[in-house]
Amino acid sequence: MRPDEACIRCGRKGRPTGLRRPEGAVCNSCAPWFREPEQCPRCGRMSRRLARVLRLGIDEPVCPSCQRADHATCQACGRHRRLFEAEDGRLLCRRCMEEGTRLCGRCGNPMPAGQGKRCGECYWKELLEKRIRICQAGLGNGLAEEFWVFGRWLETRRGAHVAALKISKYLEFFQEIDAIWGHVPSYRELVARFHAEGLRRVRLAVRWMEESGRLEVDEKVREEDSERRRIRELKEGIDASTAGGALWHAFRKRLMARLEEGRTSLRSIRMVLSASADLVRRAEGCVPVQPDLDAYLVDKPGQRANITGFVNFINEAQGMSLVPQTDDRRAKERSRARLERQLIAMMKNPEDTQEFRTKWAKAAVRYFHGRNLPKDGNLRDAPRDGLLACVNGQDYWVPLPRTGEAS
Repeated sequence: MRPDEACIRCGRKGRPTGLRRPEGAVCNSCAPWFREPEQCPRCGRMSRRLARVLRLGIDEPVCPSCQRADHATCQACGRHRRLFEAEDGRLLCRRCMEEGTRLCGRCGNPMPAGQGKRCGECYWKELLEKRIRICQAGLGNGLAEEFWVFGRWLETRRGAHVAALKISKYLEFFQEIDAIWGHVPSYRELVARFHAEGLRRVRLAVRWMEESGRLEVDEKVREEDSERRRIRELKEGIDASTAGGALWHAFRKRLMARLEEGRTSLRSIRMVLSASADLVRRAEGCVPVQPDLDAYLVDKPGQRANITGFVNFINEAQGMSLVPQTDDRRAKERSRARLERQLIAMMKNPEDTQEFRTKWAKAAVRYFHGRNLPKDGNLRDAPRDGLLACVNGQDYWVPLPRTGEAS
């Protein structure tokens, strides 16, 4: 290009000419954008930047990816560069090949020459310091100092690399604390603001507050908040415009009134509401009737106690006479069918491990003998490819699938 001639794409003057078009000259940097894509003869990709690579013995134009076929990660410094094979068989970049190691300009420890002026650990430490200072600019004086202490604690716990990558995600949490309180508040105040689920997302910050004595975690407060969240989710999932949904919401209000009176707990309310919500969904929003209740208890016989209160509420409000009874025979049949499917699945993929033998024995003793194998149940090898399981002092024989054979 002439000194006063500008590229028709980028507008810069005096650059080397890569292409001339009727409307003007194009510099080397912009020339590829005016070429038609061509197929790389080696990998088949379409590219506008085909070129020959004589160092690789490639006489035909190839794409940029094939041009860098001899580039990979150096086994010493970890940088992506052109590699050469060292005497010990390692693939190293030119710096690591020629210089070997050098001293870190910050800590003075030896490091691969290809890493530059600082070792990897010093690089991440400097980056962490920089990011902490940037975050501090968005906090008041009190919380800025606390954030610095937290950043250093995070470095000792997770290392400078992880701390530098994660430190910024905690800034919003500290900013909210700074805006509302200006200092680390009590745990109850934190839960009221962020809820237990929100505090789980910043669990490392909460752990630092607890370990440093700035915060005393109250497990009861956390569990109560979690139960309230689950109850809210159940409430949002039940349509109050349906007959069954309206009954469920009225029942929920009665339970919450009992909570205010101290006659029940949030955990009990959540378990009862969860079971009653399942029953309303089974009835498809209608007022549950006896067949709906029977079908529900066949599927979940263990929920009989939790569903009884809701059934009594329905009977009282609707003048019905629902009875929460379980069909023990059908429940046993369903339980036996589940055990049978479990055993068949295990027989298809047997393993020669103690964990598999214990799992197999637990299901087999239940299926063949109707007994529950305790955790400390004694298992012994028995004749005829079986196991002897001891339950309450009594030995029970069960077959053992052969490893490597599918049934």
